[in-house]
Amino acid sequence: MKLFISAIAAGALLTAAADWQELSFYAVHPLKNPIVLDGRLTDAGWRDIPAHTAYYEYFKTNPKPSPLKTEFRMAYDEKGIYLGVTNHGDSSKIRKFIQAFDSPDLWTDDCAEIYFDPAGDGIGYRRFIVNAIGCTADMMRLDASVTLNEWSGIGWMAKTSVEADRWSIEAFFPWSDLGAQGHPGDVWGFLHARFAWPNGFIGAVSSPNGNYMNTTAFTRICFTDGKTPMDLKRIGAVLDPMTPAPWLLQIRDGILYNDGSGVKTEKADLFLKRAEKEWKKEAGKVRPLAEHGKNSADRKEFESLCAPPDLEGLPRFFQYQEKCGKLKKLYWKIRLQGEFN
Repeated sequence: MKLFISAIAAGALLTAAADWQELSFYAVHPLKNPIVLDGRLTDAGWRDIPAHTAYYEYFKTNPKPSPLKTEFRMAYDEKGIYLGVTNHGDSSKIRKFIQAFDSPDLWTDDCAEIYFDPAGDGIGYRRFIVNAIGCTADMMRLDASVTLNEWSGIGWMAKTSVEADRWSIEAFFPWSDLGAQGHPGDVWGFLHARFAWPNGFIGAVSSPNGNYMNTTAFTRICFTDGKTPMDLKRIGAVLDPMTPAPWLLQIRDGILYNDGSGVKTEKADLFLKRAEKEWKKEAGKVRPLAEHGKNSADRKEFESLCAPPDLEGLPRFFQYQEKCGKLKKLYWKIRLQGEFN
């Protein structure tokens, strides 16, 4: 009975434990040099604007990095937001059939879906779509139950260009079309979703798990004054009040995270080594039970969970987490089998 009660308690703990949320962050700096929209991203104004290059598989749980190499750059001034997108890849495979503006089928071309959530709460947003030949569409969502497909922005514009190994977008969004104006310190939700059709549909998104149904997982964009450095400590101060723990974010070779005991920073390689150590610890608990147990299926499952992860970076961390969770469940499954059989 004691073992049975302990197993129930452990199962409840496993069920209640929150999954780690990987965040996406981008600092939006003031525009220093003018940009003329021609779709080419060759103006001097783009040169000192950092690129966001971390894109993920579209509409997948614990997504891997997307095979579509994609990047965006963003800046702002007193008029609005400037966005530059570069879609790398063989342009001979671009799908560009839709030529009608505000077409509901625009998403069936190679295109960008661009979402801005000024409140940053995942409730409402403005969505703008641009395909490879510059046709556009837009709509507004007030909340999960009210969508205004007939809404149209009146000042935003987008230009595109197509080269052999990429196609690009330059877009401008006036504050009036976004429903708010960004000021230093403001944090908005933002998502860029890239749709491509090289051999059937494939998508890429600027934040892990971000999509039109999972609006709380949008990239967090923070407007800066262009003078105060956005180091890991400052980014943590921005993100932590609006994100329940546990969460984590990789910036270059550093990990910013809150495991429930406050915001911390750590080198990425050390963070992954700790995750590996925890995985090996859980495997060590299960090993004697699995090897001496009578159930061959349990032994086979244990062997598969002992196989090293095959991904690198943060995706490897999530593989460790998944394996640890399954090892804990397997541990109690085998113990219960031994108690009652």
